[in-house]
Amino acid sequence: MNKKKLGAHFLGPSITAFLSFITLPILSNYFSIDDIGKFSMLQLAVNLSLVIFSIGLHQSFVREYYECGKKGSLTLSMVLVPISLFFITILFSKILNVSYSHYLFEIESDILDLFVSICLFSGLWIHLTNHILRMQERVNSYAVMLFLPKLLTLLSTLTLVFYFKRSDFQGLIYCALVSYFCSMLFCLFLNKGALMYALSEGFDRKITSNMIRFGSPLVLGGLAFWLLTAMDKVFIKQLSSYSELGYYSMAANFTAIIALFSTVFLNIWNPLVYKWVAEKTGLVKFTNSMDLVFIAILCLWSLSGVFSWIIPLVLPEELKKVETIFLLLIGGPILKLFF
Repeated sequence: MNKKKLGAHFLGPSITAFLSFITLPILSNYFSIDDIGKFSMLQLAVNLSLVIFSIGLHQSFVREYYECGKKGSLTLSMVLVPISLFFITILFSKILNVSYSHYLFEIESDILDLFVSICLFSGLWIHLTNHILRMQERVNSYAVMLFLPKLLTLLSTLTLVFYFKRSDFQGLIYCALVSYFCSMLFCLFLNKGALMYALSEGFDRKITSNMIRFGSPLVLGGLAFWLLTAMDKVFIKQLSSYSELGYYSMAANFTAIIALFSTVFLNIWNPLVYKWVAEKTGLVKFTNSMDLVFIAILCLWSLSGVFSWIIPLVLPEELKKVETIFLLLIGGPILKLFF
């Protein structure tokens, strides 16, 4: 991988981490901590939908991309099956009269249910089609799509506050809707060529069956990881209040800087390992690389402690206590590099 592509792989997650780092502190100056807690539940729901509805097909896509001779059919299966599963689930939930807004925000609202559904679908679409850009090594487009939803969320929120003079929770949901939906449309534009080619090549049941066979067991692993990383917020929401959840989410937000390195590493690492396996050179390169990763983990954790004093400088006075749990929360994204 040349320096230009490596730099692009680093640029997208870097901007994403920076935007994540500044967005919640900015929001905390204009929205209540209770609203921030509710907003974090929407982000939690989007992440869960990616794990469940993708059913591991994005991982299968990455695994098979270099070896499959019908990349169009591979792409179609990766996109079509999860999207179909999503709409079937939405249909059944409406038949059973399930209210997403009630479970997430403790608010009964049909319009919020619709907004949540659009956000979930848009997030799923972006997640799936980003892997097309990733495997085609269109690293600049891939980098843009990593940070675009965060950027649009920040810009739309600032527009809401300063232009429309609103700082309520429903306005915050409007901003999330705009950012996810516009990002989805732009991602569709970037991938229109690959998607048209996939439609022309057609659906291949054998490829789909092989992808599901490889990817479906990964759902359990992904779900287990989501539970480990998200159940803390669910328990806080159920056993405490949205305000306490807001404090916790604010602290977790600052781990985005550490998660940056994890994201960059995994974006490069997974396709690279499969490529090494295909070239029959994987074992030696893998062993040498993991030694370097272990050293990087030690350095990152140490540097996080050294610079944790920066956190209180960017928060309102009432939120400065989040620094106390920061060093505990960064363990997850750091150890993810190695395990």
